[in-house]
Amino acid sequence: MKIRLKKTILLVYLIQNTLVAQNKVCFPVWTFHDDSTTIQGLSVGFNQSFNIQQVKVNGINIELFGLGIIAPLMPQSPVCGDSCTLKSEFQSDTVAMQINGINISPLGSICDCNINGVNINGMASNANITNGLSMTIFANFAQIANGIQFAFIGNDSAFMNGVQCSFYINVSRSSSRGVQIALFNDATIHNGLQIGAKNSSEYLHGIQLGLWNKNQKRSLPFINWNFKS
Repeated sequence: MKIRLKKTILLVYLIQNTLVAQNKVCFPVWTFHDDSTTIQGLSVGFNQSFNIQQVKVNGINIELFGLGIIAPLMPQSPVCGDSCTLKSEFQSDTVAMQINGINISPLGSICDCNINGVNINGMASNANITNGLSMTIFANFAQIANGIQFAFIGNDSAFMNGVQCSFYINVSRSSSRGVQIALFNDATIHNGLQIGAKNSSEYLHGIQLGLWNKNQKRSLPFINWNFKS
């Protein structure tokens, strides 16, 4: 009986040490370049694009030299197109980083990350999932955007629930539910409202307001609609 009890205690001890080694907790300031780490408080690092694994930030994350500044040079959007059919493809616990709170990147973030809260970027942002407010100067890219996407030039997502607002263009490549406001709005499947100079939706369930509006039923100036499935 004593031998079994000792073996049980030893097994529990080994399991606890393994779990601690896999995901250590750091407080109040740490770097996100330390893999398998949960940071409670302030997270700081140079770049979120490379060699980061299983990092979770609960608080404020600051990226000093993000690669979002090169976004204008990308030959095409990083958001998946027609092949993007399942949200579960991006809802994974194996992402490089998960940020719960505020993400700040003066140059802009390009990362394998999910952001829950506020995402503030200088040039551009590219994330798997953003839940909350995401703001950039040039462009917002997200596979799944829940909340508000705001950019001066444009927003681009595969799945959008909420509001896309920009001065130039909004794109929803798979499905969207909510409001698009820009000079040009383009959606594959849109449920809600589009407001702009030109609005286009392959499958619309809602209203379009603009100089030219196109959906699966008709093309009209000023106002267009479809409420049939």
